[in-house]
Amino acid sequence: MGSTKTENKPMVLKRLEDLEPGKELDGDNGVDFSIPNDFDMAKFRRGRKFYFDNFFCTLTAHFFVLVIGMVFPDFLTPLVYTKQSHTPALARKRYIATVKHVASWHFGNVWRPGSDAQKSILAVRRMHHVVETNLKKDGLENNLSQYHMGLVQSAFVAFPIMYPSEFGLRCSDSDLDDYVYFWYGIGHLLGIDSKNNLCTEGLTQARAFCKQVQDDIYIECFKKPSDDFFIMTEAVLEGWKDFFKGTLSVNVIRAYFEELAGQKRRRLKFPDNMKFVFWKILFFALRNIPWVAKYFNSLMRKKFRIDYFEE
Repeated sequence: MGSTKTENKPMVLKRLEDLEPGKELDGDNGVDFSIPNDFDMAKFRRGRKFYFDNFFCTLTAHFFVLVIGMVFPDFLTPLVYTKQSHTPALARKRYIATVKHVASWHFGNVWRPGSDAQKSILAVRRMHHVVETNLKKDGLENNLSQYHMGLVQSAFVAFPIMYPSEFGLRCSDSDLDDYVYFWYGIGHLLGIDSKNNLCTEGLTQARAFCKQVQDDIYIECFKKPSDDFFIMTEAVLEGWKDFFKGTLSVNVIRAYFEELAGQKRRRLKFPDNMKFVFWKILFFALRNIPWVAKYFNSLMRKKFRIDYFEE
């Protein structure tokens, strides 16, 4: 199989609007851990290996989109509601745990019963269920519906597949299609229906969908960010300062996003401008000098103590 698409998918997800009916559905469809029909395990494994081989670049891309994504009220509301990431210490703890969950899905075997990777998937599903139940109990909008799970899934593939070179990735579209296929499998295991799983139809579809999320949600929301956006993102940046050695700020990430998205880039003060230039140079080096990428991959894997890959 050369693409993500399979014969049993009920619809092609083309537009953001196609997810709208999912707002009325629970975020977890209750699926078990059986392997989908016609599943291409070799392709899934190649997607896992892509993340392992490009850990620093993909992790950094995920971090950037985490900060950018907080401008979307539907993403931000559950974070504010749970009160687990509004201070630097809490944000550090929460998102280190998130990285370890996501890394375990890539580095471990999510299909093997009893594996740490599968236990992690179950733990995340339980956590989502608790938050979703509490939101409903308190009369709040369900921001963990099938619609929202599809959007969250987009955050994990968006920047690597839309802007691979700009995040230091040296790869082919075939590599990125494998990575999308991996997230098709993970989306399935997290309980996302095929019609709400944006990775069902492969790279081209996922890339187009992520572009629409960027243009119709992130760019629009940045016209008037909420106060909570600044509180939460500053907490995240402060909590993660030692991981990126103080080289990032909210303004640096926003400026980089504006440049990528073809928007007018904000003027940065001198310290932030130096940080911006630093990241441009680092991404260039990661993309063009193999030993630099290898060094930073190894450094970050050791930082999180997840330097393994289960065959």
